[in-house]
Amino acid sequence: MFADRSDIPLMIFGGVATIAGSLGPAISAILMGRVFNVLSSLVNGEFESVGDYMQEIRLSTMALIALGAGSVLIVWATVTCWMHIGERHGIRARLHMLNTFLKKPISWYEENEKVMGDLTQINRCVEELRAGTAEATALVAQNTVATAALLGTSFYYSWSVTLIMICSSPLIIASVVVFSRLMEKYTNKENDHSIEAAKVLDWSLISAKIVRLFSARDIEYEKFSRKVTDCKDAYTKLSLVSSINMGIVRFIILCMFVQGFWFGSDQIGRGNVSSGDVLTCFTSCLMIGETLRSTLPQIITIQKAIVAINRIQDLVIEAVKTWRKGKTTIILTHEFNQIGPDDYVYLMEDGRVAEQGLRKDMENAQIFQYLVSLQDNYKPQEEDNMSSEMHIEESFLNRVANRISTQFLSSVNPLSYYQTHEMENSIAPHPRAINRTIGERKLDEEEIEERPSLSPIRYIVNRMMQTVEKKWALAFGIGIAVINGAAGPVFSYAFAHLLSGIVPQDDGVGSPYYLLKWSMIVLAVAFVDGASLFLKEFLLNYSAEVWVYGLRKQAFRKISKQGMAWFSKTINNAAEVNTLLMNDCRDLRSLISHFLGVITSVTVLCTMGLTWALVEGWKLSLVCISMLPAFVITSSLYAFLLQMSENEYKNAVATLESHLYETVKGYKTIRTLRLEKHFESKFHEKIDVLKRAASRRALYTGMGVAISNLLVFVVQGVLLYYGMKLVGDGEYDVMQLMTTFVLLVFSIMNCVQMINQIPDISRGQRAGTYVFNIIDLPDSDIESKGDTIPDLNTNATAQFKNVSFCYPSAPGQKVLKNVNLEINRDETVAIIGESGSGKSTLALLITRLYESKGTFFDEVDLNSIELKWLRSQISVVDQKASFFDGSIRDNVTYGLDNYDDEDLISALKLANIYEFIISLPEGLDTRIETSLISGGQAQRLSIARAVIRKPKLLILDECTSALDAESTSKIAQLVKENLKDISVMMITHSKEMMKVADRLVVLNNGRVVEEGTYQDLYRKRGEMFRIVTAGQNS
Repeated sequence: MFADRSDIPLMIFGGVATIAGSLGPAISAILMGRVFNVLSSLVNGEFESVGDYMQEIRLSTMALIALGAGSVLIVWATVTCWMHIGERHGIRARLHMLNTFLKKPISWYEENEKVMGDLTQINRCVEELRAGTAEATALVAQNTVATAALLGTSFYYSWSVTLIMICSSPLIIASVVVFSRLMEKYTNKENDHSIEAAKVLDWSLISAKIVRLFSARDIEYEKFSRKVTDCKDAYTKLSLVSSINMGIVRFIILCMFVQGFWFGSDQIGRGNVSSGDVLTCFTSCLMIGETLRSTLPQIITIQKAIVAINRIQDLVIEAVKTWRKGKTTIILTHEFNQIGPDDYVYLMEDGRVAEQGLRKDMENAQIFQYLVSLQDNYKPQEEDNMSSEMHIEESFLNRVANRISTQFLSSVNPLSYYQTHEMENSIAPHPRAINRTIGERKLDEEEIEERPSLSPIRYIVNRMMQTVEKKWALAFGIGIAVINGAAGPVFSYAFAHLLSGIVPQDDGVGSPYYLLKWSMIVLAVAFVDGASLFLKEFLLNYSAEVWVYGLRKQAFRKISKQGMAWFSKTINNAAEVNTLLMNDCRDLRSLISHFLGVITSVTVLCTMGLTWALVEGWKLSLVCISMLPAFVITSSLYAFLLQMSENEYKNAVATLESHLYETVKGYKTIRTLRLEKHFESKFHEKIDVLKRAASRRALYTGMGVAISNLLVFVVQGVLLYYGMKLVGDGEYDVMQLMTTFVLLVFSIMNCVQMINQIPDISRGQRAGTYVFNIIDLPDSDIESKGDTIPDLNTNATAQFKNVSFCYPSAPGQKVLKNVNLEINRDETVAIIGESGSGKSTLALLITRLYESKGTFFDEVDLNSIELKWLRSQISVVDQKASFFDGSIRDNVTYGLDNYDDEDLISALKLANIYEFIISLPEGLDTRIETSLISGGQAQRLSIARAVIRKPKLLILDECTSALDAESTSKIAQLVKENLKDISVMMITHSKEMMKVADRLVVLNNGRVVEEGTYQDLYRKRGEMFRIVTAGQNS
């Protein structure tokens, strides 16, 4: 969809490099087979001298190192090319989004209230598109070629050994299929519950003011707790079935190679194949498993990219339908999910109308239903429905063959990097929420709020140990991880003896008894390995989810105890906080389920493995250990460059998406001031910054993967060469070589695996830093202090005595200056003034959303009053009605502990909205949908929600500013006739509303400049007169 002809040269170059790289595994398998053929020839006395033997070994091992060296440029070019291609697609998608939004009329924005939420969703889709159309596609293509080459190589050297080795594959496939269905079931459940929890959290963040004014913090906390509890239960079941699958598949795979070597040894004894042929087949089959393992997540990613494109289209169609409601619109589409039940369908075939009618009436339309069934049979999961499955499935697949995978015999597979890094990084960072429009503050690009520095990983782990709830499960899981790690060296030792059996020797090595003994030992170790893997993965995943569950609840509770000043900080905007708790917290799971388990197992494995190797063959072990600094230095440099480029890239993406967010949010202002070209130009500037960051990221990533790949080949080549030399010199026998070599390779490759966890640690480190920053917040004094309940018999409802006030975000700028104002019992007072004069600030202070001095309610200092009681006595109707996803009943009674239907009906009647409500099909239980009710009806519902609380003070904050004249007149009449027994504080620009007020208070630049009735102030020809007549003579 976003491809371009300019991509063709890059795609050709990347495609050639990909195919060349895919041949590496087959070549590596052949070279390893040749080495063992040379070793067999030496044991059988076929060499005239040790020099001839060493010459053959030198050629084969140097060829292995040369293969690694030759692959450097290929790997580098492959990774870099495909990352560039993916970035080009992503950038074109973003430009398409900008152009689409800039071309929409203002009416489209007014009638699509979900456009900001859709924008966040589209940004995630763009990242899925970028990853799916580039790296994932390249890896699938490379793995397809590599699988064909490996399978052909294995069948060429011995078709019978190959068939025996892969004969257990149906069992693995059956296990994966059965458990994948269960994982999909629980993944969908977990993600559905996560979406519901995110909705509750989003409402609590975006509508923090309403939640506090209606004392609904505990209600929202209970809602959130229920949803995240459902998430935890679903994820626990998901972890269980996934862990069972991991254990079963691990055991079957290990058993596969026992039968393969058993049969291979028998074939060697019969003279049908050589030991090198068997090892070539073994290596090829092993790499096929590794290749297929890395392909599955990439296929899922491609599906996600397809879903992303479809989702973008669906959002546009949905928005168009909303915008064009009540008008005739023709849509040409082949996506039947875009057709609603009340849409009229014309189905064209061969240039004629074959079928027609309403979608809901076309059940018997054969052609239409046939085409619908074709699309229904393919139902890709939404990207959010895959995140948890991807995490566990990749975790499971990454570990299945660790004991005998490419850690033992590495292949040239540069794009496998994306399986564990790029795939997880494809989640788009959410744009910074903009809490104020362009007209309310200057969009200064240099205004960047300092973010907290990352806490040390040791601090995060210590906090995790302190805060995790199920400590017994964590301790048990770590203990099992120790056993699982210890199984590695034991398996390596036993496997080395089994491997030696393919080179028959005079001391009985390779005999039937020998093979039976070591096969049974390997099977026993394999069972322990599989069982311990299951227990380790489940217990650590369970501990991780319980920990994250507790963190989410603690963070939500802490946020609910913050004042409004906390929400005004850029870093605490709704989009980022929601992403942190519902998405980024998943990275914290990896600190327990992934990192803690891996580091425990790998530490035990490496310690035992290296120690055991030193005992078995200290000379070869010291050669291996001497090369460890190269791995450490290279990995450290790679981690530094990767972290630097990733941060630069993510910041560029966040800045670009923030600019688009600001453009869409302030589009009315942009269109009014004709600033489209300016914002488009700025967008292109940020695109250029993103391109540069993406180029460096691709360059560093390709370099790191290429050099790491080279080092693996170098270590294998050097160890093989020196080990074979020790055998040729008579210092080692074949058994000693095999045991030491396998122990060393397993140990050093697991060290590399631990180092490769750095990106996972970084993500968990960032999430932990931000979450603990929230949890460690002190409770806001303004939301917690006060225990006085005033006497309700006082005459003055609200008083402001010499009040001056600055917002915490701008401490040097006074919004109010020595304001003196009193609102008496049952009095209606209108507060008027130009924008920025401080009108709405008075409402924020009297409701104690911000702390102030000199503010009184019922003649008692506001700061000493019990907060819940205070807010039960004050109700607010804001400029724009806000409702959560629920019924009319639930929204109107929001925050009330006790009420009856009589109170509810009385409030609706008082707000002149009752007749409309009972005319709806489900009456009070009708779900609120703002697109189906007018602005006036929404405001009357807000008034009903306010008056059902029977407040002593009702605040109407610009509640008619977005209404037409007729709706404004009805609201004014309602205030005049129905709210006589309530003190009313109206903040307004409407003359209609001013006229029904008992008294007007005029503010100018934060000061009270006039006060009196509408008629008196109008005759006075002062500030009030200037405001109400402004624009009449223009």
